Amino acid sequence: IGVAVIATCRQIGLDRVLISERLSDRSHGKGYSQLPGGHLEFGETFEQCAERELKEETNLQCRSFELVYLTNTIFSAEEGGPKHYLTLFLRGEILDPSELKWMEKEKN
Repeated sequence: IGVAVIATCRQIGLDRVLISERLSDRSHGKGYSQLPGGHLEFGETFEQCAERELKEETNLQCRSFELVYLTNTIFSAEEGGPKHYLTLFLRGEILDPSELKWMEKEKN
């Protein structure tokens, strides 16, 4: 089971979310944009997983996680499978946006 975090910040605007570039050679999607997230560890709640993964990947913290979407994806051998993933998308509000930077060059 995967958990992805849709990290928003009202101070910046609700129409923006935090994304990064996928770098790992160990998983599918290298070079593509991704939401922070990862695999649910044994005994974790979905919210605990979201909080842990966001902290590990971005050093940010969110509050008030809510489930907003769920995907049920089967990857074929050609797509790096066979794998069957359930991914939960949880939205949370960033607690301290002071380290965030808007990365559109034309808007900086």
